[in-house]
Amino acid sequence: MRYLRYLFLSLIAVASVSIALANLELTELSLLPSVLADSLEFQIQFKAPLFIIIFSCIAVGLFIGFFWEWLRSTKKRLSSTSDRRKLARLPQEITKLKPIDNKDEDEEDVLLLTKRYFETK
Repeated sequence: MRYLRYLFLSLIAVASVSIALANLELTELSLLPSVLADSLEFQIQFKAPLFIIIFSCIAVGLFIGFFWEWLRSTKKRLSSTSDRRKLARLPQEITKLKPIDNKDEDEEDVLLLTKRYFETK
């Protein structure tokens, strides 16, 4: 299994290098379309090799996806944390609720009340 992972990663590396070598030309990126930039008199432009732009877009997309998934799973993480805390408190509550001595004389209040009720009849 480890060798398959190394093979997969090496194929990705070879593909990335071949994409980078095939796209070395400088490409001009503009923040706004030229018509809108002329009317606003504001434009940000820069030149970069195309492979840097491609890989940057992939990295930004991955970051946005990871962040979105992290936000989506926040509710589940909080629920899991509260469940773990409740589970940690359960043994203490059980020891509090169990009677210390389980003798026949110490019966629960309900049993005593029912005995008294039927004894009076």
